Amino acid sequence: DPAAALASSDFDTVWQILQSLRSIDGHFDAMINTLALRNRERTAQDKRKGSKTSRNGMKRSDHQDVESLAARTQEIYQGDLDLDEQVSTVFQARLVAHCGTTGYWDDWGGTVANIYEKTRKAVEGAVGREGEARNLFHSFLESLRGTLNPQISVSEAVSMISSHLVTGPIFDALFGQRTDAQGRCFADLNPVSRAMAPLTTVLRPLVEEADGYSELERLYAQVRVAARACAADPVARVALVRDLYEKFFKTAFEADAKRLGVVYTPTGIVDWIEHAADRLLKQHFGLRLRDEGVNILDPFAGTGTFIARLLSNSLIPAQDLERKYERELWANEIMPLAYYIAIVNIESEYAAARRAAGLDYEYEPFPGGCLTDTFRSTEDARTLDSRLFGENNERVEQENRTPITVIVANPPYSAGQKDANDGNANEHYPVLDQRIAETYIAHAEGSSNTRQIYDSYIRAFRWASDRIAGPDGTGRGVIGFVSGGGWLRNTAFDGFRRSLCDEFSDIWVVDLRGNKEFRRLTRGQLDAEGGNVFGSASKSPIAVTLLVRDPGSDHHGRIHYH
Repeated sequence: DPAAALASSDFDTVWQILQSLRSIDGHFDAMINTLALRNRERTAQDKRKGSKTSRNGMKRSDHQDVESLAARTQEIYQGDLDLDEQVSTVFQARLVAHCGTTGYWDDWGGTVANIYEKTRKAVEGAVGREGEARNLFHSFLESLRGTLNPQISVSEAVSMISSHLVTGPIFDALFGQRTDAQGRCFADLNPVSRAMAPLTTVLRPLVEEADGYSELERLYAQVRVAARACAADPVARVALVRDLYEKFFKTAFEADAKRLGVVYTPTGIVDWIEHAADRLLKQHFGLRLRDEGVNILDPFAGTGTFIARLLSNSLIPAQDLERKYERELWANEIMPLAYYIAIVNIESEYAAARRAAGLDYEYEPFPGGCLTDTFRSTEDARTLDSRLFGENNERVEQENRTPITVIVANPPYSAGQKDANDGNANEHYPVLDQRIAETYIAHAEGSSNTRQIYDSYIRAFRWASDRIAGPDGTGRGVIGFVSGGGWLRNTAFDGFRRSLCDEFSDIWVVDLRGNKEFRRLTRGQLDAEGGNVFGSASKSPIAVTLLVRDPGSDHHGRIHYH
């Protein structure tokens, strides 16, 4: 039996040699890590689907994929190991188990966090002195305030440009090879990247002169190799993007991650929400997600998973792809790093969907991606600053003029700072918070603790409800969120629950539970809540909620709960 044979001590020397080869051959290292990424992602998918395993312990659906990867590997490395399917599959699984790297992005995140801090101090010094850098920085700061939030401080802007300087080459390594017919790449065509280019060009030498830059160059080189290894494997590519976002981002930019509640949404949940939204559109309005005029928005895009999956999960047929991509899909993100990941993720899935449908394709930038604070974007009728971020802000204004039919998202979940010195306070949004006071708080009869009602994900419900309703309150559509589930039982949210029943005809809730604090505090009932679908990324219970706003319905507040 191959599994038993390869598990024996007879192969110890084999694993030692292969581990040694990894240290001198970056391509071999990347190949193993690609196998590790795809195996982990497949295992997670199979757990969600409950698929059976074959006799050798591998998932049956993996055989063909692993073999095709092996074939591609042979093309690169030559040599022709004529192993049958079972031996090859088990060997590759063992190779990952013995030689795969598990803490890759975690380790690099710590390294980059240190270099980022040094870079930030160097940038702070440069923009504080008279000269070109200072002039460009203040233009950038004013445009940033006019684009995202007028309260953005000098320190926050310095941090933003510093993180862009450090991480820019990572995105060049991962996605820089994609060009349009004129040879222009993402950096040339993306409006935010272009807006930041003059300042980053002047400041780039500061990064290259910082202590530890040689470590950064090693990271960039390894990412390029990893990107090439994952390029032909969509499963591994998804896992690579998720690791970059969750592990690297959270470690390298910890304060931002805490403030914004960074977490990657499992694709199984994304797919379920989108298929459910499609069914509810048809049931209530006779529409489908693919139909013309059905505008779809993810206001908290993160890695862009919702829009990317929509392009790849068969809900948008080939004949509707181009129209949807160019005019009816929107994605907002507030953090430049996450924004870049989201845009390239969506662009990659669009390219893959067109090729899979047999359609011609050349690189086309995603026109519905916006760098913006979603909550701030509709606070008032002010004209957004157009000096540096003009094209981006034109997109935001166009989005605000567009009636939205479907909103799907994983809203930010940070409740704000624990004390005055925390530094992770949520922003204040006077118009949005007034709407919360008029509805969720005004309808409350229970707890006087209103702080939780201003949690970011509750704000997201209020914002999305008003966005679907439209300025005249006659809008109709569907909201699909995966969010914290504490609102289902906590007495502080009774006004929120009452408002949902008042404003929506149908409320669908899948209560995924997963309250880790409950499990910790009730030691005798450790399994009462089960696992959390976000793993270690969340200790809170989780719920999937779909809200149908149908002004023509003969009922309202009908609750469907599971």
